[in-house]
Amino acid sequence: MSRSAPECAASRLAPPVFVAGLIGLEVAAYLWNLEAMALWGDEAIRGLVSLEMLLTGEYIVPHKGGEFYYDKPPLYNWLLSGLFGLTGRFDEWMIRLPGVAGFALMALTIFWVGRRELGRRVGLFGAFAYLAGVRILSYDSMLGHIDPLYSWLTFCSFLVIYYGRRHERWWLLFTVSWLLCGVGYLLKAMPSLLFQVLTLVVWLYDGRQVRWLRRFGYRRVVAGRLGPVLKMAWRGLHRLFCWPHAVGLLLFLLPVGGYFYLYSEAHSLRLYILNLWDQSAQRTVTQHSGWATVLHLLTFPFDVLAQLAPFSLLLVPGLRRASVAVVGRSPFLRFCFVVLLVNLPAYWLSPGTYPRYLFMLYPLILYLIGSVGYAAAEAGSVWADRVEGFLLGVVVLVGVSYWFPVVVPEFRASGWIWLALGCSLLHAGVVVLWLRTGIDRWLLVAAVLFVLRLLFDFHAIPHRATHSPEGRSKAAGLRVVELSGAEPVASYAWTPLNDYTRYYISSRKQQVVPRVEIDRPDHWLIVDEHLLYQVRRQPVDSFRIRSHESQLYICPPIGGQSSTP
Repeated sequence: MSRSAPECAASRLAPPVFVAGLIGLEVAAYLWNLEAMALWGDEAIRGLVSLEMLLTGEYIVPHKGGEFYYDKPPLYNWLLSGLFGLTGRFDEWMIRLPGVAGFALMALTIFWVGRRELGRRVGLFGAFAYLAGVRILSYDSMLGHIDPLYSWLTFCSFLVIYYGRRHERWWLLFTVSWLLCGVGYLLKAMPSLLFQVLTLVVWLYDGRQVRWLRRFGYRRVVAGRLGPVLKMAWRGLHRLFCWPHAVGLLLFLLPVGGYFYLYSEAHSLRLYILNLWDQSAQRTVTQHSGWATVLHLLTFPFDVLAQLAPFSLLLVPGLRRASVAVVGRSPFLRFCFVVLLVNLPAYWLSPGTYPRYLFMLYPLILYLIGSVGYAAAEAGSVWADRVEGFLLGVVVLVGVSYWFPVVVPEFRASGWIWLALGCSLLHAGVVVLWLRTGIDRWLLVAAVLFVLRLLFDFHAIPHRATHSPEGRSKAAGLRVVELSGAEPVASYAWTPLNDYTRYYISSRKQQVVPRVEIDRPDHWLIVDEHLLYQVRRQPVDSFRIRSHESQLYICPPIGGQSSTP
């Protein structure tokens, strides 16, 4: 069977050899020096909770530093703990592996669905724009957070709802979507229910019923004739009252309810539920000032587009009246628009929202941007040429950045000249392809960004590893391990020992590092300078992570006092 004309055109715009090379470049950019940087952000929490599960054998009631941990459900920690046990590795690479896997799965799914519904060109645009967008490429792809894997599962749930409704496969729709919701709940709790309920109710509702209400007349509704309106509502949402939906709810309740039942047998369930709810409420308007809320409401759309830069610039030629028709002709694009319309407000109204909370919505935005932007370019939009001209200028200017160590001597690491030469050659190749071929310009932009990420991997990540507070936390933890040998370590009273240092001590010694309220003579103690008088020991070393923090002293067991002052 011969390929259609659009498919042949898409192959010319993105030849398979070029796409394979781009994938190789992306893999190198994502994985190079992945383990070099010390644990960052929430990584230490994920690693510490998972490690203590493995060390203690307590998988139902999570702990952190020997104390109860209430902030997240346990599924991600079970996964990470399993990886620790299978590989015997506890380093940064292993903690970040699930995040990298989540990004890879999301990109593959974006391409597969985009090619099926919108064409190969939009599918490739969505996949590489997701991976090369400024937010993910410059920050989140380097860290081991829950969100990449969680976002992929949530996006898959959206797709199950879409295809189940489109093909009227109700068993598939309800059972699989609620099962994925249950898995998502055990990863991040409340947001999964929000996504599931809003998407189900709105997408299953029959739009023809709204048109019927308009014909019936709003004045009659206001006059009190609610019978026809209730009948209309039943016709719209009757699919929610069926056996497949009941089984789907059961598939959600069995794992979620089963876990919380086991938890209630071991510890107070009330504290756990209240804290999970508080974690969800922390980002809402109830926890922020009026000015912060107003500022967030005004800037939120621009922040989202900035996180997807520079690929969100394709929206510029797509902002035209004909774009409404492009979205209207595609059931899948209508679905993307509806899901965004009902799910984005929850984050738009939450000033404390982190960008990574929106990762499951990024593919929907990119599908819409890619579809309307490419349609405008094919229609001869002058703005499409202007945007491409602007990007070419930026790409040419970026070429000088590979040689920045010439003017910043502290980044002249061994081999930096060869790296600069290699990146310059890759960059020159991209510019030649831009000027001499018809390869999709947005994929060439992705190639340039991946080359820049290689530069970042070589220079910035090792610098962060030694000069950041997190790097100093790691060094402090390794120093404690060196001094204490096989003897147990604890932090004393309210000594502010952070999760980074605690994780590196626990992972190297394979021991829980608890917080103790009373002096334990057989333990090495990490003691705040204001508490040193209480333990009456002679410290052998000290460290300070940040300049504004207290000095923390490392004190040996009472029976093993060192002569070192």
